[in-house]
Amino acid sequence: MVRLGDVSKLISGRDLVPEQYNDQNNGIPYITGASNIDDGCVIINRWTTEPVVISNPDDILITCKGTVGLTAFNNFGICHLARQIMAIRADTNIVDKKYLKYAVDGSFLKLLRKARSMIPGVSREDILSLTLPLPPLDEQKRIADVLDKASELITKRKEQIRLMDELAKSLFIEMFGDPVENPMGWDIVNIEDMCSEIVDCPHSTPIHSDVPTNYPSIRTSELQHGYINWASMKYVDENEYLKRITRIKPEKNDIIYGREGSYGDAVILPDGYSFCLGQRVMLLRRDKKKCHYIFLWAMLCSDYVYNQAKEKNVGATVGHVNVGDIKKFTILSPPLPLQKEFADRIDAIEQQKALLQNGLAKMETAYKALMQEYFG
Repeated sequence: MVRLGDVSKLISGRDLVPEQYNDQNNGIPYITGASNIDDGCVIINRWTTEPVVISNPDDILITCKGTVGLTAFNNFGICHLARQIMAIRADTNIVDKKYLKYAVDGSFLKLLRKARSMIPGVSREDILSLTLPLPPLDEQKRIADVLDKASELITKRKEQIRLMDELAKSLFIEMFGDPVENPMGWDIVNIEDMCSEIVDCPHSTPIHSDVPTNYPSIRTSELQHGYINWASMKYVDENEYLKRITRIKPEKNDIIYGREGSYGDAVILPDGYSFCLGQRVMLLRRDKKKCHYIFLWAMLCSDYVYNQAKEKNVGATVGHVNVGDIKKFTILSPPLPLQKEFADRIDAIEQQKALLQNGLAKMETAYKALMQEYFG
């Protein structure tokens, strides 16, 4: 076991003032923090011609403020680092750089325990003092190769799932055309014309239970790219549930739409749950004689409707769209049998996607088991 500082050098970042950077791809990349690291990859949206703290190619970047412990290789060449991020430069005579990144990833929970203050942060010494196993160099490379292969499989599976989402979007355009141009000449109607009920959430903060119950309280934080994020779900007890369904009792196939904060996302409620509305959301129940719930969901998740929401956003700092404006959003109104055909094809895509997601979950479990075996 060795300290990270025994096998690497740590370079701390320094912030630039606005006059020193730009968003015009002019200069060298300026990496500011967690917003520039996504799933182990670096995303660049700022540049500078006045670099002060330099990161070299193949440095391991690690976030040290706010969201702590995200890592990625610097694959952009020379970069400038802000103070929310540091660069770990491996001594390649002692440690394989790929192995070192995996070892640092395996210390994520240790870093979180060291994080302190209202805005979590870790110091240079916190990072340098991380203890890591150091087998012989050949064994390090073997371990890194195994984890590379496992990581590559996970990346490919995620890409397959992303392509399934793209397939669903292209299917909508194939069957109904671009809603902006409406090349097929469908009727254009208000959303309220396609619904039997449109109900806002109770204007009160739900009293959430300390433990999961039979009553999920769905909020905007659970609306994630058209699907329910169960990891963040909060729950209420029976008494609170009964209070929150006095306006309407959510049912299977109702659609929950976010109208405040991260507005514009929508999910379909599945069968088998007693949902209530949390905060910042509203419920739409389609008119079965006019609209299929999957078609309505696809329209609500479309850029066409999202752009209407942006135009009606009345929030200065926190996004907010009024229920009355949402009712007047326009959508296409193709024949119901065609909507049903679209829904059947989407359902087939979703079944394939579910199989891929199940496989992804198994791969991620296996990856975590490998990380536990190698790094404890």
